Amino acid sequence: MPLYEYKCLKCGKITEVLRSIKSRDGAMPCNSCGFATERIISSFNSPIISSSRKSWDSDGAYENNHITKEASGTGIRLERSAATIKNCIFENMQTGISMSKGSKLSMNRNKFIDVTKPVEVTDE
Repeated sequence: MPLYEYKCLKCGKITEVLRSIKSRDGAMPCNSCGFATERIISSFNSPIISSSRKSWDSDGAYENNHITKEASGTGIRLERSAATIKNCIFENMQTGISMSKGSKLSMNRNKFIDVTKPVEVTDE
């Protein structure tokens, strides 16, 4: 089963949950306060992210991060229909951003250093 991340709409706590693909978008209460959560974009294959990391905000924006990975890995796998990635550095990886066909991605001022495929679109 895949691991998904959910962010509380009230307290902002992020929780990781193993769920089937079919139930990934179902209701998930926050473990801390019980309020509703939303599934957020999570990093793929556990990239190493610098201490300047900011989490995805409620609008799907991700910014000011330095993401490094083993040469065969993927930096970020988008699991939302829309996201914004800005001011990030992707370094030493096979694929910087992997997203499913039909997703909307907005990027601004990102750097790709030693990245074979900066952006990959999949059929998932």
